Amino acid sequence: MCEWDNKVEYKEVIELFLEKTIYEIKDEDETPRINFIFEEDAYDYFYHTMENPYRVEGWWIPDITEKDIDTLRHLNEDALCPTIIVKDYQKFFNYLTEITNEQAHLYSMYGEKHSARALCIILMRRIWLRMGPTDFLEVEHFLKQQLDFLKNRELDHLREKPEKIGEFHQNDVSVQIKINRTWDETTRAATFWIETKDFKTHNLPQIYYDIRIENNQKVCYIYAVQNDINKGRVPKIERLLYKLNKFIEEENVHPGKLYAMKAYLKLLKRCGIYRIKIPILQVLNYRYHELLSERVEEEFHTTWTKERIESHQWLPEYRLQKEMKRYEADRLRYNRFVGKQDLISQLKTENLINLLMECTNHDPSLQLRNDLDNNTGYLEFQYVKNK
Repeated sequence: MCEWDNKVEYKEVIELFLEKTIYEIKDEDETPRINFIFEEDAYDYFYHTMENPYRVEGWWIPDITEKDIDTLRHLNEDALCPTIIVKDYQKFFNYLTEITNEQAHLYSMYGEKHSARALCIILMRRIWLRMGPTDFLEVEHFLKQQLDFLKNRELDHLREKPEKIGEFHQNDVSVQIKINRTWDETTRAATFWIETKDFKTHNLPQIYYDIRIENNQKVCYIYAVQNDINKGRVPKIERLLYKLNKFIEEENVHPGKLYAMKAYLKLLKRCGIYRIKIPILQVLNYRYHELLSERVEEEFHTTWTKERIESHQWLPEYRLQKEMKRYEADRLRYNRFVGKQDLISQLKTENLINLLMECTNHDPSLQLRNDLDNNTGYLEFQYVKNK
């Protein structure tokens, strides 16, 4: 990978946005339809860019056209379409440029190599999935927040090898930080597991989080708590976790999620992080999972036709095993996403709120500092000193 391919430039980002992103969004190619409203000075610069395109020797970069600019101006004019108000186009595209390059750098830190240009195309399609209601009117603030998340290195030391953080009935509890995909709600996830004396592993739910500095204080944003699709399970450990149910007061709080969250909060306190925010609503999330459900269902039925399944009886054993392994993976994906948009929405809002409220029942020093009826888009929890 050449040096240029691992970094994008400001004008290049504008060209990719106009030549590719707006059409993907308009057609609901993976992500929900949204609208962008720019001031007229932005359109003046778009025409300037069209007349003075970005060039790199040895690379083909598509030029933007008047059609692209006009498409953006009339992107999605439906009054019900969520609309992003861009007040400062220079900040808007500068942040997208920095976010792309920082994401490429972060992947490299975690041992992955990705083309920054390919990342830019993906990010400009997906990053809006993380927006709350107020972010549509303050998109520059939202993008600055996303950049801060990427740059924060608070728990990255836990990426290289696991660290023991406690014990559960004399079994070691460990944590490791992993990097997320661009469709996830956050840049990173904390993964926890319990290892038995005979080296069996029981995976706990993962905490999807981000951290930034606000008013000289470290603040952790928790967006989701969910199981790994390839979860390792030890029945004995699971039975012990379910015994925690008798101590749970809130509705729809799974004991495994409670145990993982308490372990994560303990880790935050150890790092001097005492403020936690969780989103009340991610506007595009429901529609995104509707689209995902439709796509996964279509892919499954297109791939696993009646004829293909019937042909399995003629396959040699090694081919049949390979085919059944792929079928099982596709079936699990189908069961996880098809028709599950309501459940996923509940897990990411109501159940997440209940989970944090349950943590306050177990530790009175963790307190809710606002309520659902606020204009920040987040519920804020904070550890307070005992009086």
